[in-house]
Amino acid sequence: MKKLLLVILSVIWLGANAQESNGEKKLWAKSFLNQKAPELIVEQWITTKPETEGKFVLIDFWATWCGPCRKAIPELNSFHKLFTNDLVVIGLSKETAEKVTSMKEPVIEYSSAIDTKSRTYTAFGVKGIPHCVLIDPNGVVRWEGFPMLEGFELTEKVIKELIAKYKISNLHSTLNKTTISIEELSELVNESNEIAKMNIIKEVQERQSKLIEKYKEHQFTLQDFDNLQFTKVKDFNYSKTIRLVFYPSLDRISKERSVNGARAAYLKMSYYPYDESKNGRYDNEIKRVNLYEECINHAAFAELVSGDNKFATSIFSFLQIMNTNALKQTHLLDGIYSALKLNRSFEVSWGAANVFNVISSNSLGLAKDSVEAFRKLISTKTKEAIDSIETYPEKYATNEKLVDKIKSSFEFLNSSFAKGEFLNNPAPEIEFIWCSNADIKRLSDTKGKVTIIDFWATWCGPCVRSFGNMRELQERYKDYQVTIIGVTSIQGSHTDRKNNIKIDTKGDPDKELSLMPTFIKDMDITWNIAFSKKTVFNTSYGVSGIPHVAIIDANGKVRYNGLNPNSNPSIEAEKIDALLKEAGLTFPANPMEKKVVKE
Repeated sequence: MKKLLLVILSVIWLGANAQESNGEKKLWAKSFLNQKAPELIVEQWITTKPETEGKFVLIDFWATWCGPCRKAIPELNSFHKLFTNDLVVIGLSKETAEKVTSMKEPVIEYSSAIDTKSRTYTAFGVKGIPHCVLIDPNGVVRWEGFPMLEGFELTEKVIKELIAKYKISNLHSTLNKTTISIEELSELVNESNEIAKMNIIKEVQERQSKLIEKYKEHQFTLQDFDNLQFTKVKDFNYSKTIRLVFYPSLDRISKERSVNGARAAYLKMSYYPYDESKNGRYDNEIKRVNLYEECINHAAFAELVSGDNKFATSIFSFLQIMNTNALKQTHLLDGIYSALKLNRSFEVSWGAANVFNVISSNSLGLAKDSVEAFRKLISTKTKEAIDSIETYPEKYATNEKLVDKIKSSFEFLNSSFAKGEFLNNPAPEIEFIWCSNADIKRLSDTKGKVTIIDFWATWCGPCVRSFGNMRELQERYKDYQVTIIGVTSIQGSHTDRKNNIKIDTKGDPDKELSLMPTFIKDMDITWNIAFSKKTVFNTSYGVSGIPHVAIIDANGKVRYNGLNPNSNPSIEAEKIDALLKEAGLTFPANPMEKKVVKE
């Protein structure tokens, strides 16, 4: 119905006028998104002129005769009440004051004005109504469009997130208002870059100490930190001198019980100036995990992550690089669990899915019921994202790859592997679109044999390095009931290892398939190679990285998973021999000789 109303409105009001666009969104006005808004020129205020200083301003271009405009008024009234401290709503009509005031229903509870000479309408290029523009306190347009357009609705959540994002990026420390000019900041960065080029440790330490001493009394603000982007800082992540200089100020600001404080806690954790000495490495890991826990438990953490998806996504993804032994010494995972409950956004679901890879790792050794609690929560969050995608597909059209990843994550989270029910159970089926052995169409065709599945790709260096080991295993078991299948999938490219070139095959799977026989010959591959219908990062087998090896027994059950083919092949051979013996099949009389690894 909304789409029909929009079409009718467009025909009546616009005639031959063309639409502008803002990404996927069509506009009956000129787009000013993320640009300075034109001046709001009001001919006459019907209500008292509102105070807009330091507030967001929502301008609603409307008319009394416009059905969709009137339909939107109750929602605008709601915004006016909900965000009274942060937002001013202004209804602007080209009609006369008499015409506007004669409308009795619905009642307008927000500010109202007229523009009969169309000066503001013209400045914004408005050709069709209703059209809303949300402007931040700096005068920059942050949202624009038809407020009820399906998939792009102006909602309470949208406004809340934009206001929170503005506060995060613009609030300065309440404890200190000093700043450093861009020119002075550039001098600091240039000196830091010079130190980074030095090779003599003693000289580096002396220069760093002098710089730290120079700025030790300066209380930097978050705006100073943001201004680093305007200097020649190479990479703040690797600029230890800059991190050493800024760390005391970030630590100070992080004590504030505000969004600003929560953001400082996040930055302090992200850019901790670690000790590069050998003896200090584990201490660094402990310190970073403690800072991570401090960030998660900050009083304003919920407001931080609900206001900006970037922070929420990266905070959850950070867990992947934390030392598991260090994690065991904190209560960080309790905070992570609570934080996951706060988020429902599309982007955060991807970061949340990454959390499970850490939670379920053997190295962390978390209790099975705890892992299951995390799995259920993350699965629920991922399902919420998928429901949003399916309800508003146009909204996520530009994030196709991320959408696919989220759907794949949901499949993984609900697989037997994620539930801890994978080993010693029937192997999930794998359908092949091509196999060097024409008799193998799917994995189950090898039932009755011990089967080794090696997930790999032509672009993967470690995969190719394991070929020597695979060749040895194939030679050992060529006359036994053992099948080795190297499983890959369409990648959109093919790496020619012999000639050291990458061939683009995007959109042309037949071309990619046609290149494999030559690759097999060039690389002396003596075992089976197959392309699976699903991605090589098979969620059913928990494949998050390649190479990845699984061994299936003669009854079709997964007995081993996640093996590294670059390890000594005698390790796999010992397992294969035992499975052949268990099945009553012939196996080699002698164990495989262990390779001597040269130091």
